[in-house]
Amino acid sequence: MLGLTERPRGLRYPLEGDRSEQHEETPTLLELAPWEKAVFPLHIRNSGSGSWTGRFLRPMAPVTGTETVPLRGARFSVPSTGPDEVAILDIPVRAPGWPGVYRQQFKMVDSEGTFCFPGLTPSALR
Repeated sequence: MLGLTERPRGLRYPLEGDRSEQHEETPTLLELAPWEKAVFPLHIRNSGSGSWTGRFLRPMAPVTGTETVPLRGARFSVPSTGPDEVAILDIPVRAPGWPGVYRQQFKMVDSEGTFCFPGLTPSALR
């Protein structure tokens, strides 16, 4: 799994009927000047049959090797989200100091830091 700094752990997940997908309203690109700070609206659809409660998005090592969000201990709370609902997270980002296209990877975790979807690649922040 490209971008993961550790192996998924725990036997609790995936849960029966637990699914997610990046929603089409997530921007495909956010254009920023070097070092500019902004907020990226990440939309995630609960496409499963169960509700999400007590979940977080945790940034993983990016594909490019350049962080666009804080990595040390950062996690972003996913609001309680029922089946077929869309969770919107406002992720603070900062552009690197040089031009380019960068992506940040995320994995959904529970309150203990266990990966909720251990077999799937991280969703991408572009």
